Amino acid sequence: MKTVSGKAMRSIRFGLLMLSCAPAVSAEVVNIGTSTSTLSQLYAYSAESSVAGDYVVGISSPLNASVCEGGWISKQDAEYSQIVQMLIVAKATGALVYLRGDSARLWRGSGGKFCYIHEVGLL
Repeated sequence: MKTVSGKAMRSIRFGLLMLSCAPAVSAEVVNIGTSTSTLSQLYAYSAESSVAGDYVVGISSPLNASVCEGGWISKQDAEYSQIVQMLIVAKATGALVYLRGDSARLWRGSGGKFCYIHEVGLL
């Protein structure tokens, strides 16, 4: 029978400790709107705001307003520019939109239920 050296055991313990300390990722991606939703509101926040760089949208007919009444995206998101451009086009043209977002990541800028946007589609 092989035994584990002290150094190997310390590495195993360290690995297990790191896993146990890792934050839990909880993505609860839900449909934000219905198939007939349009954007009702668009908000962008400047660098002087407490929610600097955030872009927030309200939709005309949320699927379940008690879960998500709209969505938001952070300037830190890699797809921020692409998503914001699509949202502006949707608002300007009145296009129907498809939004999905993470209901576990509500926007901290208000008491409203704005879920973190994961997907946008123009219908």
